[in-house]
Amino acid sequence: MDKDKIAIVASAVFIITASVIVFFAVGNGLERLSYSAEKLMSGEVHRLFTFEFTHVTKAHLWENMVALALVALFALELELKGWKFFACFMAGSLVVALLESPLFPWIMMAGASVGIAALLGLLSIEGRRYIDEYILIPVLLVPIIVKYASDVANGRAGDLANAELAFHFSGFVSGLAFFGISKKFKRKKRILQQRVEE
Repeated sequence: MDKDKIAIVASAVFIITASVIVFFAVGNGLERLSYSAEKLMSGEVHRLFTFEFTHVTKAHLWENMVALALVALFALELELKGWKFFACFMAGSLVVALLESPLFPWIMMAGASVGIAALLGLLSIEGRRYIDEYILIPVLLVPIIVKYASDVANGRAGDLANAELAFHFSGFVSGLAFFGISKKFKRKKRILQQRVEE
């Protein structure tokens, strides 16, 4: 197994293990580790780096961990660079938390789903070597749309469902942006290497 595959597997195992430990072993984990703009403004900066591993219910935890495992398998198949997996997961979560804070300051964020949505956004572009992005992007958006439709069908429409849709969709878009930024850095690195070699 090459180093990129090891990095993806290690990242997925770390996220799953941390999430399970936080859920089962940290007393009041949701209360102490979830994110809201209100808590951030009161100086609890650590929440930016802990909400991704905090889940509301067992069902919420298991849904996200199964989704993460599937996304990791997809990343392995697409031969994603190993460092991108964890970096995109965390960067997408952080960006969404900070951007959504002014829009939904009262809503608590918890769970790995925003990071997973960011990974889906990244993989929708990374996968274009195999499947046209005009097909792949809509297909990978389906889980976000199905989740929202399920919320509406189960009577959960309203501010919370709309906020979750905004969080997940923003996560997906942040994954697309992560691809563009990482590609730009890769290009600049290649140009610098060429100049050094000359």
